[in-house]
Amino acid sequence: EWSRGLGDVYKRQTYDLVVLRAEPPQKVYEVSGLPAPEHTLEVPLRPDERYFWTVRSRFECDGIPQVTRWSTISWGGDPMRYWRQVPHPYLFRFRTRPIPEPGG
Repeated sequence: EWSRGLGDVYKRQTYDLVVLRAEPPQKVYEVSGLPAPEHTLEVPLRPDERYFWTVRSRFECDGIPQVTRWSTISWGGDPMRYWRQVPHPYLFRFRTRPIPEPGG
């Protein structure tokens, strides 16, 4: 029925997050069931390192559990299937700050 709002169709939406270190390729953080599309990591990351991240959504649509594909910059297949191929060209990237030099 097209007259219903999306809030009536999509229920219990949560998010899964994965963070991968680039070198050596390693999954360093994974969390599921986040209630909002935002999160503060609960573990420290190494300074001055390259990391990649991806997120997906879980929800119910008319009572049927659904899950989206892992998010990517551009569609290039399932990034979690090939996560050891880091740097994966389609994952979101970031670099942590270096430790400041003493007296600098």
